[in-house]
Amino acid sequence: MAAVLPFDDAGICMVCGVAVQSEVDPLRCSTCATPWHSPCLSNPPALSEAATWSCPDCSRDPAAARAAPAAGGELVAAIREIEVNTTLSDEEKARRRQNLLAGRSAASAPDDVDDSAEDDVLNILGKSFSCAVCINLLDRPVTV
Repeated sequence: MAAVLPFDDAGICMVCGVAVQSEVDPLRCSTCATPWHSPCLSNPPALSEAATWSCPDCSRDPAAARAAPAAGGELVAAIREIEVNTTLSDEEKARRRQNLLAGRSAASAPDDVDDSAEDDVLNILGKSFSCAVCINLLDRPVTV
């Protein structure tokens, strides 16, 4: 079986050695955005499927490289689901992708803001500011 390889960092196909032509865009994977030389693929996608094409590395089966929905792994499927959601802003999509990669669910948000009474500054400091004479909490700031 022939090797299926993408372009290298210099823009040269690793199979046939042809450089990328400036007037022709290479075929890009919809998952990893790696450029591929379509004549060197065993199953090049049709022109209508090129926008949603997955490379052999991202698809489950190298023979199924034409089918975009055949992405490998639940993580890739979850990221694709986030990307196609048109109701989310770019920032929300990025936050959900980061949550997935961090091992949290896509909809969960990190608890950055905690409004509980335990962390209230006045409750924390109020316990330590009491009158030395009557041992009551001070009502007003004391100045000298």
